[in-house]
Amino acid sequence: MIRDVDTERLSGVWENNSAPLVKLRVLLFCMKHPRLNFTADCIAVNKEVDKVVLEEEIQNLISSGILDKQISATGITYYRLNRTEQELVELAEKFMRDLHLQESGIRAEGN
Repeated sequence: MIRDVDTERLSGVWENNSAPLVKLRVLLFCMKHPRLNFTADCIAVNKEVDKVVLEEEIQNLISSGILDKQISATGITYYRLNRTEQELVELAEKFMRDLHLQESGIRAEGN
């Protein structure tokens, strides 16, 4: 029974906050692979991520100076981290706090 509640709550979080969670997924991917040049498909593969939302969040991270964008000679778009690993950890921690506060606010409004 508890497992069903957790699954339902988690799916609701994903539906209501898909853009912030996609951004978090990108940040966590960068934490795991800080020196990797990657494509959006590296994050989207088998993760049921909306590619439009993913591209928007990657563009937001580029605008914020967190990611760089490079286009190869063959026309493939690559992204790479533009911050130190420590800065990325701090960004992810702040993002998690903000997401937690947002989710807590949503729950308080629902009660």
